[in-house]
Amino acid sequence: MGGPETFGKLLSAEAERRGYDRAQKRAGVGDGTKWIWNLTGLCFPTSCEIVDWYHGMDHLWHVSRLTHGEGTASGKRWVKRREDDLWLGQVHSVLEAIEALTAGLSTEAQEEVQTQAGYFRNNTRRMQYQEFREEGYPLGSGTIESGCKNLVTKRMKGPGMRWSRPGAQNMLALRAEYLGNRWDEAWQLTLAT
Repeated sequence: MGGPETFGKLLSAEAERRGYDRAQKRAGVGDGTKWIWNLTGLCFPTSCEIVDWYHGMDHLWHVSRLTHGEGTASGKRWVKRREDDLWLGQVHSVLEAIEALTAGLSTEAQEEVQTQAGYFRNNTRRMQYQEFREEGYPLGSGTIESGCKNLVTKRMKGPGMRWSRPGAQNMLALRAEYLGNRWDEAWQLTLAT
């Protein structure tokens, strides 16, 4: 709620509170969306940017479905070979393999395959998975995503629940303090004001 700029300010404040500036290693894991990397570059310019492994694999499966058909053995084999290349950080091999698939496709399918190739091309430096593993960086954003589900979904999307925007923002703020083990601290600040 509030868009990337608001989110960036809150994220920066939380990172500072948690000692981000003292961390020896810093990484930002995202799905490859441009606004995420813009925000990461602005708020955390010294962090290593990493495309979430599972999002990268989703894009490979999308190419496979476009070019081999849904659930085909040849498509599964194609993804497995690309997965091995990607795991080793050989994005150039993945790109070559994707671009080799466009022959014989409809114009629409060719355009979509090229869009997928662009995803890998634009994120090549963020997909150096072997290097990231060797450095001990996380490759997935699942921990963060499951935390968001715990924070938001369990409390905000129950059967019959309806929230006004201010009510939802207030509830999420309280829930974040509670789940972040800062309830007593936040309560004391509220009493002081």
